Amino acid sequence: MADEGPKGFGIVLLIALFAGYWWLNKQADSPAYHHSLSEWWSSPSPIHRVDAPKMITADDVIHIACTGEILVFSPSREIVASGGEKKSYEIVFFDDRDEPQDLRHINSFEMSDAPNATYAVSQYANPQNTSTTYSNGTAINVGDVLTFADKGRARWEGAGKWEPVRCKSD
Repeated sequence: MADEGPKGFGIVLLIALFAGYWWLNKQADSPAYHHSLSEWWSSPSPIHRVDAPKMITADDVIHIACTGEILVFSPSREIVASGGEKKSYEIVFFDDRDEPQDLRHINSFEMSDAPNATYAVSQYANPQNTSTTYSNGTAINVGDVLTFADKGRARWEGAGKWEPVRCKSD
């Protein structure tokens, strides 16, 4: 007689398989699951991956990439997804307001170091803004970096005195 293993092993295995099947089906209902899988399967690898800060000139328009990685795809990912072969570039980065940018159908680009690049200075960081406290009443300290509603930034150096903030090099 063949050894069938410990009693109940088959039941435990059956329960484990059922639980795994249930979990995968539950994950498959999640939009994030579908998005991550479709990105993983359909996105080509970037041809360039560099760290900010950089100045990007894309089709003669200047952009500043302030933080994180800059990814360059060729051809653009949507052209690949549609089965096309048109030569173009797609550049993905975070700009000087820390907003994600996805430049598509770029015909030509240049990228250069930008060690002195700064975040966009807020329109509210001006000599007329002589605030010395945050909106909650806490004092602003010299050297504090404030991010404003327009996503601009500035370093507070005293009432009405604001300085630009350098982009981070990660």
